[in-house]
Amino acid sequence: MKSPLPVVHIVLALPVADLSAYSDAVRSLSRKLGRRAPDIFDLMAHTLRCRDGKGLVEDYLESIDGPACEAKSSTPARVSRKALPNQKRLHAIAVIGGPTIIPGRN
Repeated sequence: MKSPLPVVHIVLALPVADLSAYSDAVRSLSRKLGRRAPDIFDLMAHTLRCRDGKGLVEDYLESIDGPACEAKSSTPARVSRKALPNQKRLHAIAVIGGPTIIPGRN
């Protein structure tokens, strides 16, 4: 049966040490999941599928002890520099009237 999505076939040569890491993982998963555990090829395919670019970059940089990905800080919301009409009016009253004197507080 054909896959509903386009499929790319990859031939991949792995060092024996890397293959043994997958076989160790399959053994561990078999102990935890029993018959639901993936075989070595399904586990390899799973590690290649459903990835986004950012996750791949982070994984690669971590594996080579490269520079850590810096989280982009969102730019703070801009505060309007234009005074609201009431603010202008209050400022004008304060300047025209001089210092405000509150009875009972002097």
